[in-house]
Amino acid sequence: MRKTLSILFGFCLLFLVVISCKHEEDDRVILNAVTDYDGNSYDAIRIGKQVWMKSNLRTTHFSDGKPISTPESEVTWSNTKAYVYDPSASEIPGYDPKVYGLYYNWPAVYNAHKICPEGWHVPSDAEWKEMSDYVSSVAKYTYFGVRENIAKALASTAGWAESNEGGTPGFHPEANNATGFSAFPAGTYNGPVELNNGATHGDWNTGANFWSSTEYEGNESYAWFFSLGYSGAGVDNWYCPKNYGYSVRCVRD
Repeated sequence: MRKTLSILFGFCLLFLVVISCKHEEDDRVILNAVTDYDGNSYDAIRIGKQVWMKSNLRTTHFSDGKPISTPESEVTWSNTKAYVYDPSASEIPGYDPKVYGLYYNWPAVYNAHKICPEGWHVPSDAEWKEMSDYVSSVAKYTYFGVRENIAKALASTAGWAESNEGGTPGFHPEANNATGFSAFPAGTYNGPVELNNGATHGDWNTGANFWSSTEYEGNESYAWFFSLGYSGAGVDNWYCPKNYGYSVRCVRD
């Protein structure tokens, strides 16, 4: 009898913790926080002192209405011309732009016409680091208290390839997303330029890659991005060629 009561108490305590965490996230969520030029509406989430879109950008126009070019007729994505790409379901089975967003090269991200809606902007590398540093400083967002292990708290609860490594987005993904950031693994698109032995898409279901607005100081053909992977407990700030197609998240001004 005593053992049964102990188990029931444990379940009740867990239920209260889950409800408390859910209530806390609800307090941080801003529904229909912003709408892009195409009429797509985005919820937002407060993380520390910043406010982030909860889903990836999916507009095909800059904020002033200028259309963003699509790369189908080009030989390759460009380092200098802005592109957006919306893959068809035949290219990526299960792809849904409402979930995964669209792919943009860096010239679309860092552009005088501005890709984010008014009042919002593409985060700099420093702003990505501010977000990850804040998440690392909150014990409940880390895996077993290790500050670097925050990928699971940022990753979505669906879409990730399976991993056997604890603390990673692919390990029991239903426990992901304590922050509410909801990073989906859209991976990389690079047009006709071949990736991974012929595939034009890399990291599909295994990685979430987000552009920053910061150019890499060592090579003008590169820019910084933020990423997390299905089998890694940490996150990365790294640089890559500007013609890669990555996801975009906007942060409020």
